[in-house]
Amino acid sequence: MSDVVLWASLAWRNVLRNFRRSLLTMSIVAVASAALLTALGFILASFEGVKFSIVQGGAGHFQLARTEEFKNAESKPVEFGSSKEEVTALGAMLATNPNIKKVLPRLTFQGLISNGENTRTFTGEGLVPKLEWQAFGKNFNIIEGDYLEDDESEQLSILLGKQLAERLHAKVGDNLTLLSAAATGQMNALDVTLKGIVSTGIAVKDSYFLAMPLKGAQELIRTSKISRTTVLMKTPDLTEAETQDFLHKLPEEFKLKTWRELNPIYDQLVTLYKGQFIVLGTILLLVAFLSILNTIIMSVMERSREIGTLRAMGIDPLKIRLGFVFESIYICALGALLGAALAKLFSVISTKFVILMPAPPGSTKGYPLQLLWSSEFALYCGVILSMVGILAAWFASRYVSKLNVVDAINTN
Repeated sequence: MSDVVLWASLAWRNVLRNFRRSLLTMSIVAVASAALLTALGFILASFEGVKFSIVQGGAGHFQLARTEEFKNAESKPVEFGSSKEEVTALGAMLATNPNIKKVLPRLTFQGLISNGENTRTFTGEGLVPKLEWQAFGKNFNIIEGDYLEDDESEQLSILLGKQLAERLHAKVGDNLTLLSAAATGQMNALDVTLKGIVSTGIAVKDSYFLAMPLKGAQELIRTSKISRTTVLMKTPDLTEAETQDFLHKLPEEFKLKTWRELNPIYDQLVTLYKGQFIVLGTILLLVAFLSILNTIIMSVMERSREIGTLRAMGIDPLKIRLGFVFESIYICALGALLGAALAKLFSVISTKFVILMPAPPGSTKGYPLQLLWSSEFALYCGVILSMVGILAAWFASRYVSKLNVVDAINTN
């Protein structure tokens, strides 16, 4: 044990003796560490941002519906919808869980919308405005007009996506006509009033989006059913125990789907970003490895006489190599610590100052740059960089074992 402490102490002195070279290598390790943690912070923030936009964008944490409804197997509107009695039973079942924040009935329908001169297709959502407001707030931007209300006089009011309104040349207050297939299979028309024009943040969705109060939508479809029940929770996500509890209580013909199952694009995004991070991490670790390798090799070559003297005194070559390993550990640990401090600083700056990023493909608005900080990942990064340093030092110092003692002592 005393030998280890001795070699560790000597290694620290050697780091200070070659201070400029050690500082340069330490800086390279720090840049690699900061880059890894900053990239990871951006990726984690992206995951959280996408999750937030999905959940708070209206999908909720999970949805309940008949199995056939999730398969889109219906031949006519709400063929596999949930009746009033079933919705009441689902609400009572969900009420037993204190983590449930809001239960939102939804009716999805498609059809044509016309102002007499122009006709366009739409995909509509019938919803309860007050519940939606309490659950999600205004999850889309009102460009013109106002949000929907629950008043009986407002049941035939609608919101349209920006692009859909532009294609119809419709303005707030205009009277429009909706045409859709009813639950009976026949066509039904309904005169409505445009109350607001909105932007959902997704260009494609703005070209077909329509929302109206649930009662108005049910009047158009001629049904008292709903398509799905959307559930928002107080906690960040649905636990496995809660999922199993709900599945146990659900009627056999009903199914539960989480926000991730409803939006497979999230898992695709995770896979894509993980692949990019692995490539970036591999490159940065390789740079750190080569930098440490170069530093240790230079140190070994410059200290050949010193190493030869130690060998002549009978000191085990493995102990000498251990000294170089300790040097590498010091350099990597300090570099990783400095890199973590830089990454933390970048995270604080991204929080304090609003830095807007360009709108992603398919989106109509940018988003603020965020870099999440994770002490756990900073620790992992330090450990990995130290292991890379140990590997580089052990590989570079293999010359110690092969060194000819007499030649080393006589080295000028």
